[in-house]
Amino acid sequence: MSETQNADEVIRKLEERNTSDETRFQPVLSRAQEKIQAIVSTQPLISKEDADFRIDRLDLTSTYFQSGAFALWAGILRPQTFPSLMGEQFAGVIKNLRIPKDLRGSGIGKQIVQAWESTLSAHGIKSFLATNIKDEEAIQFWRRQGYGIPEDEGYKKIPYYMMKKND
Repeated sequence: MSETQNADEVIRKLEERNTSDETRFQPVLSRAQEKIQAIVSTQPLISKEDADFRIDRLDLTSTYFQSGAFALWAGILRPQTFPSLMGEQFAGVIKNLRIPKDLRGSGIGKQIVQAWESTLSAHGIKSFLATNIKDEEAIQFWRRQGYGIPEDEGYKKIPYYMMKKND
């Protein structure tokens, strides 16, 4: 078998695995979407457009992620690129969570994180990441949710990610 055929075979197997993962986790993402949408839609300071979500492959994203005052981008991934999660098959990740300043401290962020984690935990996912952490306020928020800074990020003033494992 030539190198090109080997590469094509690897790509085909990865595509099959990704399709299988998507099929397996679509109902989980749909359930998470329902729970989070129910939380967000009760907030008068979050517009109807910002409270709308879409599922794309293994990601759940607020429709106006780029421009809205509220934003959520979450997903399910195979965590090979995160040294602290080696050996885990899947992890839930909140890639970005932006809460409007007027709603910070109201508990909505905590409710969203709990809805996300409980939905994924019910389907066997026990490890969680929070990425794209921007400042000390975000670090403190994630610590209150039970997340810690892994060793491979500990040397940075602001870590790229924090993690949590549930047994």
